[in-house]
Amino acid sequence: MSKDLTNSALDRQNILNNPYALAEIEKAAGIRGIPFEGKTVVLKEQVALFFDVTLRTVENYLERNAEELARNGYEVVTGKRLKTLKLAIQGLDHPETDFGMIGKTARLGVLDFRAFLNIAMLMTESERAGLLRKAILDIVIDTINRRTGGAPNTLTSVTRTSFSRRSSRKTTASCSPTRSRTVWTWAISNTPSIRTGFIL
Repeated sequence: MSKDLTNSALDRQNILNNPYALAEIEKAAGIRGIPFEGKTVVLKEQVALFFDVTLRTVENYLERNAEELARNGYEVVTGKRLKTLKLAIQGLDHPETDFGMIGKTARLGVLDFRAFLNIAMLMTESERAGLLRKAILDIVIDTINRRTGGAPNTLTSVTRTSFSRRSSRKTTASCSPTRSRTVWTWAISNTPSIRTGFIL
């Protein structure tokens, strides 16, 4: 498997099609987004905030990789489904301004967990996306080793240090180095506190 997921559509899809690895990543991530139709979704504004990039950067990835991202869970919600989504957002303990002004919009793009991971695998401008890719690879290797009877993989010191030795700015979670799958109880230490209900 290539260590540079940004250049390998095959490796990205192999990970996203692996239900065992995906379950481990999602379990460790503890993502909290917007509950919608039995799954958790996030808006592109939230993705931009988390990865510390502009909204236009996220939109560029959505446009350039439309087919791949749609295949992995990105969609534009309209009509009655949009009304349901807006009600779900209103039910969260966050003002509408945290999600952008959505009250009068006729369509909203949402990403489920697979699509969120997919865009992280594509994004080259964000250091946080790069750290996320390293953790994904560690968890995938750990999952494969455990399912084939091999020794569990642990995070490399480089990855572990990248997550734990950041600035001392307030965080929403912390890094646990115990196992690769538990490292996802993190919000990178210099990530601003994101009040959009989107916490990793």
